Amino acid sequence: MSALLSSSSSSSSPPPAPPAPEPYKPTPDALFAYIESLATPPSGSSPSFGSFLDSGTGNHSLKWLLSLERSGCLAGWDAVTADRQMQAGTRRTLAELAPGSGGRILIGNWAAEATAATPADAIIKNANGYLLPDHRYDTILADYLIGAMDGFSPYYQDLILPRLAEHLEPGGRIYVVGMQPVPDEAPGRANVVCDVRKVRDACILLAGE
Repeated sequence: MSALLSSSSSSSSPPPAPPAPEPYKPTPDALFAYIESLATPPSGSSPSFGSFLDSGTGNHSLKWLLSLERSGCLAGWDAVTADRQMQAGTRRTLAELAPGSGGRILIGNWAAEATAATPADAIIKNANGYLLPDHRYDTILADYLIGAMDGFSPYYQDLILPRLAEHLEPGGRIYVVGMQPVPDEAPGRANVVCDVRKVRDACILLAGE
């Protein structure tokens, strides 16, 4: 999922030095601010996340991640989405906000199997192979990931945390952000919200997105 770039220039001038980290400013987002507080050492003034995996990225979590990178709070990062439109949108955000970032935005599905042979109903899941097979991270963020899984990898919710734990360095942390799930049914007119959610998730799944 990565490529080596070479230059045809014969110039021997050294590459430009990376920009100096900006002063750390706590995020105004309440949930992410709480995570920052948990990652700030007792004697420190800023959080330290080490290598970072955003396991279900979107523009909201990506912007936070980039702010941490600018402040020197990260030691490299990867971000994953199963949605190609989301990948395109987050890559635009990355190009606008941090064109020199060292991170990667990858497309893939955590439910993909490690085996090469896949049944017909798993072709979409396995189109990009087993995600990040040999990568480990100090910090893993699952920001509303479990709630979004019905549309991309249904019935995998109970397996996602052990799956992510395969990529956690010893002593690392997984931060899980979520919300109360929309129920399968609700009394009276409120049930229309449940029906709309089911139609949305079915469309996402059948479209292979």
